[in-house]
Amino acid sequence: MKENNFYALDRSEFRNRLDHFLHPSGNVSLPAQLKGRIEPLRQMQDCFETRGAQAFIWGPRGVGKTSLGHTACEVHKELVKISAAISCGKSTSFSQLMNDIFVKVIHANKLPLSQKQLKASFEGFGFNFEGGMPAMMNEVMIENVNAASALLNTIFSYSNFPNEFPVVVIDEFDLLENQETLELLSSLLKQMTVDDIRVQFIFCGVAKDLDGLLGAHESVERYVYGVELAPLSFEAVIEIIADIEAEFDVSFHRGQQIRIAQISSGYAGFTHLILKNILLAAFEENFMKSDISDELYKLGIHRSAEQAATRLKSAYEKAIRQGTDRYVELLWATANNQHLDRQFKDIVSDYEKIMDNRPHRSGFDTSKKNAIDLRNALNSLHKRNYLHKGKSGWYSFVDPMFRSYVRLMAERENVPLGDESFPT
Repeated sequence: MKENNFYALDRSEFRNRLDHFLHPSGNVSLPAQLKGRIEPLRQMQDCFETRGAQAFIWGPRGVGKTSLGHTACEVHKELVKISAAISCGKSTSFSQLMNDIFVKVIHANKLPLSQKQLKASFEGFGFNFEGGMPAMMNEVMIENVNAASALLNTIFSYSNFPNEFPVVVIDEFDLLENQETLELLSSLLKQMTVDDIRVQFIFCGVAKDLDGLLGAHESVERYVYGVELAPLSFEAVIEIIADIEAEFDVSFHRGQQIRIAQISSGYAGFTHLILKNILLAAFEENFMKSDISDELYKLGIHRSAEQAATRLKSAYEKAIRQGTDRYVELLWATANNQHLDRQFKDIVSDYEKIMDNRPHRSGFDTSKKNAIDLRNALNSLHKRNYLHKGKSGWYSFVDPMFRSYVRLMAERENVPLGDESFPT
């Protein structure tokens, strides 16, 4: 009987291994762990090599935009190195962004503040130093582009970073609603090229396209290098599973692999979450075999549903509790395909199949007036911003990541979705 290679470890040793290879709640930064991103990594290299270009990684929530930014810097560390990583909020001001960059670089001990001339330069901008660090209580006002460009030039001068080209990651850029900040940032990107500032930005944000995100200058697109990130392919998810099989000396049968890929729908976070919980269950159950049992698989699915992001769990509960719990199977039917867009007649057909296997449940009457009750329920989900409604009866999830959670919940209830959609 073949055995796995972790059953005899103590818990801390096992968790260290598990947390090194699986990151359901964090970012991937090791190149070997970033799957299915050969082309985006090539684009990032091109961006790093293009003078004056600022990367903007965009796409749906949860596809790994931040992971790509950090991993790209690790892959191409001969070209760039991250010096600061900050996040945006709705009301973040331009001055706050500049202050955050300064403080992050200082607190990472990346500037030789022992040099009196350098410290004097920063004091000239208004920064106050106490005990060798900038005072945190008083924000220095950087209210115009010229001052910001001068500050960045001082922070990221060649004398401060002689052996590396610094990068600043600006995350959650889609949250930023402060129009003045957006306009000043747009102007700054142009001014940085004029002043030849020795730093490169990586913006990460949820978006369907780049229009309107940086639009103060018509020419701003010249300075933004867009890198679109889509959900992972089926093959990339299978590759993640294969790496975990090799590392932990376990084996998922083909059906389990396909189910994990279907549930994940291209979101690596869900793949990592499911694999983590299956392996943790195997360790806690003192499972010594190599072939993962269906019992362990189901236990991992159940735990994953419990541990998924709070916003997804909350959205699901609100979606299915609108006066009736019949929305459960309707959501499952809408998610029952590899394609994001579903036509009404196909949703009805899938809903009927699901209900046929759940005779204990009370459902919508699909025989009445061309399934009018089901159509009204779909329209309710549309009005409550869970579904997009297109022309001629087409529907899709507003948040594709929520769709993955719907699929996870169906699997937890032993309702497999879309098993005809992937290779066997």
